[in-house]
Amino acid sequence: MQSHGGNQRPAFDDQPQMPRWHRVRLAVTPLSPRVAGLLGMPVAYHSSILVDAEEYSFADNSGLVVARVTQKNMILRTEALNCASHKQLSGPSYVVEMGESLFTGAEMATMLGRFFQENSYDLLLKNCNHFSDCALFFLLGRRLPDDIRVAEQLCASAQESLGLISIFSLGAYEPNQGAKGFNLATVLDMVAAAKAKGREQRQRAMHPRPADCR
Repeated sequence: MQSHGGNQRPAFDDQPQMPRWHRVRLAVTPLSPRVAGLLGMPVAYHSSILVDAEEYSFADNSGLVVARVTQKNMILRTEALNCASHKQLSGPSYVVEMGESLFTGAEMATMLGRFFQENSYDLLLKNCNHFSDCALFFLLGRRLPDDIRVAEQLCASAQESLGLISIFSLGAYEPNQGAKGFNLATVLDMVAAAKAKGREQRQRAMHPRPADCR
């Protein structure tokens, strides 16, 4: 077969690549819903973020964990997924489509990994839902739904006067010094700044300036 153009690359190879969109989902499993119902309190949840076929979660001792998502089977046209962080809870109970992002899961993990380190998990101050909240904000510019993080909000505002966190943890809660200094609002501000910088870099990559004429 005759070669056309020798070793020259096709013209279209020099064109900027179109950005790829990444599917983002939220996996959720309730924690002790019966206990919460008996006490007349909001249900606490475990959550994680799925980007394409990978699950990102924040674990007690391991920090930010990445695991492959596999499909169990198809039941009534509903996807039943194996998500590692929900396995001990027989979950996830449900998975919600959140949108599509130009950012990859790896980019999100790189950004948030420095905030969600190993041995820094705290049931009240820095848990899986704080991570999911930050991850969604980075990927999609949106927050974790209020009904998922209502327990954290309630406990954070009433931890000293009502001691609700002791009830949620069945009296086993102990503050983790490794979570000291974590501030969700500060992290979200840093995420917003990083996203703005990332968008600028993407724009430059997609629309490079022509070389100076000399």
